[in-house]
Amino acid sequence: MLLEIRDLLRTKIRRKAEQRKKAEDEVDKKKDWKFAADVIDRVLLIIFTILFVTGTLIFSVTAAVVYRSYHHHHHLIRKAKHNVKYIEQ
Repeated sequence: MLLEIRDLLRTKIRRKAEQRKKAEDEVDKKKDWKFAADVIDRVLLIIFTILFVTGTLIFSVTAAVVYRSYHHHHHLIRKAKHNVKYIEQ
């Protein structure tokens, strides 16, 4: 009878240890996945920031070039019209 009780206690202790180990493994897995998600989140934030800043700079430079080109072209047309009027006089 004492041997049966001893075996029963050993079995319960072994099961409890296995359950604790399993629970610790689950916690470790969750921590690993959270860390991986944090890394991916940070990498995507950096990529987004680089693309956003680069796009803004490209847009600004392109707008400035188009603005200058338009005004330069407009100035040349005005000058040409003025020259035509001068020749006609």
